[in-house]
Amino acid sequence: MPKSLGNLVPTGVRVGAHDGFTRVVIDMEGEGEPGWFTSYTDSPAQQASGKPVEVQGNAFLNLGIEGTPWPSTPELKEKYMQPGTTPGAGVVSAVNYTTTFEAQTQLIIGLEKKTAYSVTYLKDPSRVVIDFQN
Repeated sequence: MPKSLGNLVPTGVRVGAHDGFTRVVIDMEGEGEPGWFTSYTDSPAQQASGKPVEVQGNAFLNLGIEGTPWPSTPELKEKYMQPGTTPGAGVVSAVNYTTTFEAQTQLIIGLEKKTAYSVTYLKDPSRVVIDFQN
């Protein structure tokens, strides 16, 4: 975890299949570094409300990115990616960006099956990268 969380806006999601792994990239804009947590779930639900989240796949990884401000101004709302689904590739069936609430952005990643993965933060440009073993 970074010493202090950033002030980052998620601007987009990309998914790419590569030899041996599938990569999900969440593009970020702003200052500082994010924190994050992940957990597999059998019943994807939206943070705060608990409403079920529809995501294509057989296994679901809940990804929380911390240090993302609430999109409370017109300027922030314009920068934020739109909630919804990004098509998958490789072992990733789809990625659903649900909400940003109380400085935490939630994405549900639908997968063909539970698989080993790693999460890293890369700079210039800022992005959170999740690599899934194929």
